[in-house]
Amino acid sequence: MEELYKRFITKFDIQENGCWIWNASKTNNGYSQLRSRVHKFHGNSGHRFSYIYHKGEIPKGLEIDHLCRNRDCVNPEHLEAVTSSVNHLRGDGMKIWGKKNREKTHCPQGHIYSPENTYVLTYGGYTRRHCKICTKARDLRTRKNGDKPRNRKRKTKKQQS
Repeated sequence: MEELYKRFITKFDIQENGCWIWNASKTNNGYSQLRSRVHKFHGNSGHRFSYIYHKGEIPKGLEIDHLCRNRDCVNPEHLEAVTSSVNHLRGDGMKIWGKKNREKTHCPQGHIYSPENTYVLTYGGYTRRHCKICTKARDLRTRKNGDKPRNRKRKTKKQQS
């Protein structure tokens, strides 16, 4: 592990804001990559290695969040082990997609999102819009084809006999 750490500390530059910016190999998404034939750690990422080396193992079911919102930062003080949902809520991705979806005025089939033509539903804290025209058309197709509604539980083999 010490040999890998010696390689690790040569691969970043320390910025004024405290970020340790990775200057070696990165993924397409901008995350640091650190490979080792001897030490196996999930994802071979520099930020995960930094967390494990400085803070200890990542608890099962958690992932590493960049508190500085800088994907190529490997400063352990800027890293925190959190659940996936916390990581997504903190990140900018949800804000960007939420904004893009709020700006949409029509459903994918071209029907306008108006109060008369829109179901507004909340799932797990996220609000989603559904076009009433498309929902009714899907329900008609389902009934016409003799398919069962989507949300019904399937019978087990014991229940069927």
